[in-house]
Amino acid sequence: MQEYLENPSKYKASNRYGVKKYLKEIEIDTFTGEVEDKKTLLEFEVAKYERDVALDGYYALVTSELEMPDEEIIERYRGLWKIEESFKVLKSDLEGRPVYVRREDRIEGHFLICFVALLISRILENKLKNKYSIKRIQESLRNATCRFITNGIYSLNKQDEIYRDIEKLFGVSLNYRNIRIEQIRSYRKEIVHNIKK
Repeated sequence: MQEYLENPSKYKASNRYGVKKYLKEIEIDTFTGEVEDKKTLLEFEVAKYERDVALDGYYALVTSELEMPDEEIIERYRGLWKIEESFKVLKSDLEGRPVYVRREDRIEGHFLICFVALLISRILENKLKNKYSIKRIQESLRNATCRFITNGIYSLNKQDEIYRDIEKLFGVSLNYRNIRIEQIRSYRKEIVHNIKK
């Protein structure tokens, strides 16, 4: 911290992490001591630092819900990370942003598809008992390929541990090098039936 106090040019207010959050920029005329637009100095905010030291190790939640039991407040707060993570998944993994369409109906359709994909991903994540992240589930399903060979015969490739767990979950096995389209349709019906349970 002393390094920033002695050399304010090293301090950037946009990066106020760690010890920097206790430094305050002051524009001061070093000749008269008046606060104005002559030179930037840094001041160590002792009161802010001491308040944080006194609360170090404690975690405080502020709420307007005075009648709600403490346990419920804490539980609701803990649930917020899931909502925040869902927005992150929507924006990054499901490519909800940026939106490359302009018409309102197409924008709504884009977000509906993203939301349904998020819902399906969350259902899979929960049914797999949160053993895998949504990102890993998506990668596994994306890497599993089905390639047409000839006369209604397909080749199934790149099935990993997550894919195997999904098969067990829905009571089907696609552990075939080559499979007929009729068998794939039959498995699809079984999966849909198992989802409805």
